Amino acid sequence: MTEGTPTKLAEMNGPLNLSDPNFGEPVKTNTRSQGANAETRREFRPSFEYDRNFLGWLREVNSTLMLSSYKTNYIISIGITRNKDGRELLSFWLSNFERPMGLYYDPGNFDKSGEAKASGNSKLVGNSSSDANPSDRKEESLWVASAIHLWRFRNQGPIEDDEGSGNGPYDASFEARRMIVTNDIDNHDLVIGDKSGLVWASPLFSCLCQPSNTKSFKLYWKPPWSSRLSAEDRSHVNGVCLRDGEPRYITAISRSDVRGGWREHRRNGGVIWDIKDNRLVCSGLSMPHSPRWHKGRLWVLESGTGYLGYVDFDKVITDATTGEASFKFVRKAFIPGFLRGLTFVGSKYAVVGCSQDRHENIFQGLELGETLVKHGIPARCGLYVVDLVSFDVIHNLTFEAPLTEIYDVIGLPGYSRSRLFCDDVTRKYTFED
Repeated sequence: MTEGTPTKLAEMNGPLNLSDPNFGEPVKTNTRSQGANAETRREFRPSFEYDRNFLGWLREVNSTLMLSSYKTNYIISIGITRNKDGRELLSFWLSNFERPMGLYYDPGNFDKSGEAKASGNSKLVGNSSSDANPSDRKEESLWVASAIHLWRFRNQGPIEDDEGSGNGPYDASFEARRMIVTNDIDNHDLVIGDKSGLVWASPLFSCLCQPSNTKSFKLYWKPPWSSRLSAEDRSHVNGVCLRDGEPRYITAISRSDVRGGWREHRRNGGVIWDIKDNRLVCSGLSMPHSPRWHKGRLWVLESGTGYLGYVDFDKVITDATTGEASFKFVRKAFIPGFLRGLTFVGSKYAVVGCSQDRHENIFQGLELGETLVKHGIPARCGLYVVDLVSFDVIHNLTFEAPLTEIYDVIGLPGYSRSRLFCDDVTRKYTFED
């Protein structure tokens, strides 16, 4: 095993650059960060390992990956750079939040072909196929759902070398420009529709929300199986995605209408629901998360089984007990862990977030736990790259304690090294003429 050595320790939500193993064995390293909230940061020392071709793939797709980890209270931006000696490095930027969850990248006034739109915004979650010159983009933004806030970060453009380290510039710096207070309603996935604007999922209220100027949120959608709006986490509505520019599909762990009722239906009570047509899309799923509409298909992570898959709208199945009709969920790639967070890099790759057993027993009673025991393998935490042609898992970046879970992951197309800057901004000024 070749050891990677940190070339710079983060001092303020800062960079962490690691040597490329080139053609050697996978790199495994232990890192740390310090800075604001120093006590928390001293405890954050994730060990991680990546396969020897991961860095080359990241260079090929020219995209920053960004993940959220609510147990560690960090968002990690992952890119590549070179030091002053020309050595290629894996670059991490660590951003401290209180329980970060959903992430959403809005590319602004460019669509996926790189052509400026006459009006409106392109809403391609995590899509990395844009050919637009990053320096030409005008209204790019990145949204973060955290414990009691929703944050909007705007791309302020490239910045020079960080503190003279010799490790190269950042080609994008997303800096905080708006904060919405929601109180603790368990903010999860969020999207921005062309007409609806900001919409996000609240499992606590099992609904979709919009911002309110006077309340914690404004109701956007409530499940038809829910008798009333209540802070009882009845069905655990966790995911939402766009289709044709508007919120369309949600994932829920069950269709329960009692407090915490979803917990009794983790194995096969999960559903995907079409909120536009008010109809069932899929049933019988095990803890579905992270719905995404991509290239004409609805993709979902079936967390309770460990599978990435999609909905086959050409195959209707009927429940033998209820007679209820829905569409078939097609499993395509197994990944050893609890899956949450899905983004697409270009047209060929999916990047999936994977977590360990956060409560030591959450996998009990789930197919995922049985599969892991059958194959004699543990659950892992990390990012896994899936080839959408062969559905092989071709690359991975895995973590060890204390980073044991990931909630969301997005790709920032066209940026090899980006940062999410949220500290030490009291004397950082920008203005409009």
